[in-house]
Amino acid sequence: MKITKVILGEQAKLALVFPVAQYSGFTFNKKFNTNGNAAIFYGNDTQLIKLEKIKYRFRKNPVKWTLRELVKKTFFINMSMAREARNYRIVQKLGFKTPKLYAWGVFIGPHHEYTSFLIIDKLIDHVTLKSLTTSDSTDDKRLGEQALYQLNEQLNKLQQHGYTHRDFHLDNFMVCLKTHNIIWLDIQLKKT
Repeated sequence: MKITKVILGEQAKLALVFPVAQYSGFTFNKKFNTNGNAAIFYGNDTQLIKLEKIKYRFRKNPVKWTLRELVKKTFFINMSMAREARNYRIVQKLGFKTPKLYAWGVFIGPHHEYTSFLIIDKLIDHVTLKSLTTSDSTDDKRLGEQALYQLNEQLNKLQQHGYTHRDFHLDNFMVCLKTHNIIWLDIQLKKT
């Protein structure tokens, strides 16, 4: 665990970082995607950072911001990315593929757009399972059907070990175009 600066675009933010593997740095230049309560920035050639956004803004809802964002997430440390890092290890032990996890952490201070983060591998030559199953291409549909069968087996194994996926949709699973392996993303598990 260490305190360091994480650079997102042109903004430097102080963060408490929990490293998991060797990583190359904390500079992420290009904002790639923003949806729901997450944002993604690209770093070097191999890494990206997944950020959890704050839900409430002080000016729009000061009471909820104070209770949820300041008290709960700052003083009691937002543990959602810690849980996701733990979930990565659980599915890896079951033999499922995930992007390599380098670190997770929380931003220090209440006035940030984001609360916590994961630093993981950037996946190249991968497509979402949803895009394969909704494609017009016969080859893509065949690969999508094979991947769905593989995913079904993995979900059964996950359930046999006492877990369920809390955020199940086909955008949370990627398929490697070279190996045809399923890669788990956004892993939200619940003990059954």
